[in-house]
Amino acid sequence: MNALDQIFGWLMIAFGVAQSVTNFRIQSSSHLTLSLSGTAAAMIVGGFLNVSRARHSDGLTRAFSVIGNLLILVLAVGIAWPVRYHLLHNWQALGILVVTVVELLFALRG
Repeated sequence: MNALDQIFGWLMIAFGVAQSVTNFRIQSSSHLTLSLSGTAAAMIVGGFLNVSRARHSDGLTRAFSVIGNLLILVLAVGIAWPVRYHLLHNWQALGILVVTVVELLFALRG
């Protein structure tokens, strides 16, 4: 389970990098760009926190991992909500949701 936890942590980092790369397509003055950039940064930092927690779990790392995953889950739902009827066609939003929920479950399992 520990290896699976690390894999999903690295997937979260990969989705954060993919999210930041796709932000360049949106107009730079848009409020949506700032929201997506913040989500991408949170996913990258949260992913590294999850990988760290999976390798050496202590109480503080686990607590911050749970808080970070909850924050990312709220942001991921905010991204996925406008496209909720087309989530199967929007692989990135669906992937972010799935990876975040799995990492939150791993963090809560602790």
